[in-house]
Amino acid sequence: MYSLIFGYSINRKMHKFLVCLLLFVFYNNSAQVPKLGNDSTFEFATWNVYWLGDNTPGNGPADETLQYNNVKQFIQQSDLDLIAIQELSNLNTYYQLNKDLSKYASMLSDIDQVQKMGLFWKKSHFNLIQAYSYTILNDQSYNFGRAPMQVCLQLNNDNKDTIFFIVLHMKAFGDQDSYNRRMNASIGLKAYIETSLQNKKYVILGDWNDDLNYSTYQKMVSPYQNLLNAGYHFPTKELTDQGKRSYAYSKVMFDHILHCQLIQDSFYIPNSSAVFDIAPNYIINFSRSTSDHYPVYAQYNFKLATEKGTGYDDHFQINQFDIYPNPSNSMIWISNTTAPTPYAIFNSLGELVLSGIGCFVDIEKIPSGIYLIERKGYRVARFCKYLN
Repeated sequence: MYSLIFGYSINRKMHKFLVCLLLFVFYNNSAQVPKLGNDSTFEFATWNVYWLGDNTPGNGPADETLQYNNVKQFIQQSDLDLIAIQELSNLNTYYQLNKDLSKYASMLSDIDQVQKMGLFWKKSHFNLIQAYSYTILNDQSYNFGRAPMQVCLQLNNDNKDTIFFIVLHMKAFGDQDSYNRRMNASIGLKAYIETSLQNKKYVILGDWNDDLNYSTYQKMVSPYQNLLNAGYHFPTKELTDQGKRSYAYSKVMFDHILHCQLIQDSFYIPNSSAVFDIAPNYIINFSRSTSDHYPVYAQYNFKLATEKGTGYDDHFQINQFDIYPNPSNSMIWISNTTAPTPYAIFNSLGELVLSGIGCFVDIEKIPSGIYLIERKGYRVARFCKYLN
C-alpha cells in the first residue's frame, strides 16, 4: 500500500518513519521544562517576554499564539514562586495569562506605555498588601524609560515577613543618552531605597538593560556602579562574573536581582543565582519563538507557615474563623461567635490599629490595606479594607 504525502508516493515503512519524525518534532517542541522551584525554598525570578501580545510586525515573535503558549508553559512547569515580567504588551493577553496561571495571583503596572511590567506570585505563598502596591518614581519615568512598579507581599510563613518587590525595566539601547538615563535612574532608585524602604525587606527584579562589571555602551563604568559602591547586593553579579548571559544575542547579563542586606545575610542561599540559558533545549527555537531574554532567578530560604502557630502569638489554637464580607469598606462580621469576644486588628507592619469586644467591627475609618484580626483562643484571620 502506498500513501501520498507532499505529492510523493511512499511505502508503509517510509510512512511510519515520517510519522515518527513528526511526532519527535512535536514532542521536542513541547518538552517538559524542568522544575526550577524547590518545595523547601522560595525562588524569585525575572524575565523579559519580548513584546508578549503585540502583533505589530517586528515587535516580538511572529506567531503570537506559540509565544503565549511557550511563556505559559515555562511559568507553569518551572514552578517558580514569584516571577517579575517585562514587556507585557497587550491587556487581553495579560488577562488570559492571569486566568490560565490559576496557581498565581498577579499585578500589572498602570503605566501608559505599551510595554508594561507584571508580577506573578503563588497564591498559597503570598498575600497582597494593596496599600503599598503602586507605581513609584513617576517623576523620573523619563530616566527609567518606564516608571517601576512596587508590589508589597506578605509571606505565608511563621514570621509573616513583609517584602517590597520592585519590578523595573530600564531604558534600552547602547548610546550616550540611554546610558546617561540608566545612570540617572540608578541614582533615583538608590535615593528611593534609602528614604522609603529603610529598615524594610525588599527585592528588586527586572531587565536593567546593562551589566554590572562595566556598561555595554563602550565598556564604560556600569551605570549601577553607585549601587555596588554603596554595598547593595546583586546576587546575579555571580552570573556576570561567571561570564553568563541573559540576552540571547550577545554575551551580556541584562537581567538582574537586587536585595537588601537583611535578605542577603539571613535568607539568600549563596551561589543560588542562575540563568535558564538552556531554555532552547526545552522550547524549540526559543530566541525567535518566545523571547530574546532568558529567565533569571535566585533561591531564598524563607519557610512556609507550620501548623503550630502564625508567628504573631503561639498560644493561638488551630481553630479558624471567617470574616464577612471580605473585602469590605465599612463593617465586618467575625464568624463563629455571638458572644462579646475581644478582638485586635493589626496592619501589615504589625501595628495595632483597632481593638474592642464584639462580633461586628466598624472599619470605615482605617486606611485601605490588608489586615490581620486576632481573637482570643483562635488563630488570626486576614481581611482586606478597600476604598469606595
